Amino acid sequence: MKKSISILSLLIILAVSFGGCKKKKTTTTTKNDLTVPIIQEGVKGIDSITPLPISLPIEWKDTLDSQVDATLTANGVSKSQIKSAFAKSMTIDMLGSAQSFNFIDDSVKIYVDKVGGTAPILIASKHGIPANATTLTFDVISSDIKDFFTADLREMTLKFNTKANQGILSNTQVHYKMEFNVTYTPL
Repeated sequence: MKKSISILSLLIILAVSFGGCKKKKTTTTTKNDLTVPIIQEGVKGIDSITPLPISLPIEWKDTLDSQVDATLTANGVSKSQIKSAFAKSMTIDMLGSAQSFNFIDDSVKIYVDKVGGTAPILIASKHGIPANATTLTFDVISSDIKDFFTADLREMTLKFNTKANQGILSNTQVHYKMEFNVTYTPL
């Protein structure tokens, strides 16, 4: 009986020893996230608005085509590889000191869509515009905008209401900087 227990003990020890000597699998992690910056300077698109005693709704559109495609191409990512895309950060600055964001009444929202699209997606907003602010940092919204990145032509739309008795100077120019996190399937 002692011999059977010893043989059984030896078999268990050997099984554990060989089990512990298995070669561990190594996994390699492939980069699959990309930050896509979009920076536009000197964008003209907000025409002058004479101060009026009422608030007016404004939509300001701009296309973002070349920068998105150039960044993806430079990083070896094709549109077909994109799995998801989310806004990471958004900032808009007034160029020059003559104009502030005082013409915006309370809030501004940023939407993206393909050019000619009918389903704009809200990606950022700013509520409570500070007096005399020349920079706005937006709260980004977690919306997957994969279709925006895979479209042939893309545009951004700012929507806001003007503030009563506040106008926009002629040829107002802004600088905006946006970053997007794009997840893609590596080749």
